[in-house]
Amino acid sequence: MHSLINMNGKTLYGADVLTIINKAIDINKINGIPKDENGFYIENDNSSVKVEITFLSKDEKDNIKEVVYQMENLEKRGLTDFIAGFGVTQFECTNLEYNSQNKVKKICVKQLEI
Repeated sequence: MHSLINMNGKTLYGADVLTIINKAIDINKINGIPKDENGFYIENDNSSVKVEITFLSKDEKDNIKEVVYQMENLEKRGLTDFIAGFGVTQFECTNLEYNSQNKVKKICVKQLEI
């Protein structure tokens, strides 16, 4: 996750986002991060990594709205479906948060196009 230091504000594609999600899940598993009753990793300030993805959609009046999902939501739905629908869609890394060890603990990405 150290390569993400220079990712803030950069354009990514859905395939890149999938790689980030898979890496975060792997890190959480390796570090033994427990999940809550809803299947979400329990954050700590030491070794957990979270990924938030903001998707764009249009409502019935054609207004663009933003919906935020956690990586676990996408994992439950199937990451294969994510890559099929968003593999070449552009996203932007909008925020990186660091823990007390100066390691990435949260990554926020946002869809740039519908």
